[in-house]
Amino acid sequence: MRNLIIIVGLMGLLATACKKDKGNSEPYPDAVRDSFMEGCMEEAVKTMSPGDSNQMCACQLEAIENKVKLATFVKWSMAIEQKGEYPEEFVELVIPLTMKCMKKLGITVGGPDGEAKLEEVAEATKSGKYPDTVRDSFMEGCVEEGDKTLSATQSRQLCSCQLGGIESKVSMEKFLSWSLTIEQTGEIPQAFNDVIMPITLKCMGDLGLK
Repeated sequence: MRNLIIIVGLMGLLATACKKDKGNSEPYPDAVRDSFMEGCMEEAVKTMSPGDSNQMCACQLEAIENKVKLATFVKWSMAIEQKGEYPEEFVELVIPLTMKCMKKLGITVGGPDGEAKLEEVAEATKSGKYPDTVRDSFMEGCVEEGDKTLSATQSRQLCSCQLGGIESKVSMEKFLSWSLTIEQTGEIPQAFNDVIMPITLKCMGDLGLK
C-alpha cells in the first residue's frame, strides 16, 4: 500500500483545494493563505523535509490562486470539510499541479521513482485506466486482508475479481478520491461500500466462496 499512500499523501497536500475555474486575478486574504499553508505543511512534512514542504505548499498555493476564484475556493473547501469526501474535480486539479511544482522545485517524494509514479497516475487518469502503481497497491492491501479469512490462492482470486469489477464501474478520479478520503479520515465512504459490496458478493459467488 505504500505507493498509493505516497500518491494520496501528495494529493492531501491540497486538502482545501477546489474545483478548477476559468482563472483568478485576485490574491486570497492572508487568513485564507495562512490556513492553507498550515494544513498543507502538516501533511507535507510526512513525506518531505520542512524546507521542501514550505516550498511545495507555497508553489501549490500560488497555482491555486491563479486558477481558482476565492468564492469557489471557499465553497469547495466547505464542501470537503462537511462531507469528508474529495470531488473528482479536486483530483483532476491536484495531480498535474503537484507534478508541476515537484518539477519546478526539483523535489522528489517516496524515493527516486516518486515522480515517475505520480506521472504514471497522471497518464492513467487521462486514459481512464488504472495505473500499475494503483492496481498493485490495491492488490497488496486487499490480499493482506483476504489472507485473514481465505487461503492465499482464494484471497488473490477474490481481490483480482474485485479490482476488475471496480475498474469497470468506477472512474480513476473517483477511485483516487475515495482513497484520499479513506487515508485522510480513516472512514470508508458510503458510496464506496455501495459499489464494493455487490461486486464482492458476485465475485464470491462466481468463485464458489462462502
